[in-house]
Amino acid sequence: NAPNCSRSSRSGRWTPDEKLLFLHGLHIFGRGRWKKIRQFLPTRTLIQIKSHAQKVLKREQAGDDIFIPLRNNKARIKDLIKDKSRLFQNSTPMLPGDSSHS
Repeated sequence: NAPNCSRSSRSGRWTPDEKLLFLHGLHIFGRGRWKKIRQFLPTRTLIQIKSHAQKVLKREQAGDDIFIPLRNNKARIKDLIKDKSRLFQNSTPMLPGDSSHS
């Protein structure tokens, strides 16, 4: 395990579901609000989220509509959010670096 990574962090390629949840968070909270976006991605570190954001925002600057997957997958996003909230309903997710006093 790398230092500063939680045991529940995953590495490697982002899944299609993680990409959707990232875009959903970006749409709701806006760029730069990585800790807020992390609510939807508890298995990714802030560094991973920032790195993914750089790639996505570079595509946006090139003229791509990065939010097309959101519009095409509204039902899937609702299911994913419901699953995430059910997962953490009875416990607080471990989010290293996040303040519990927000």
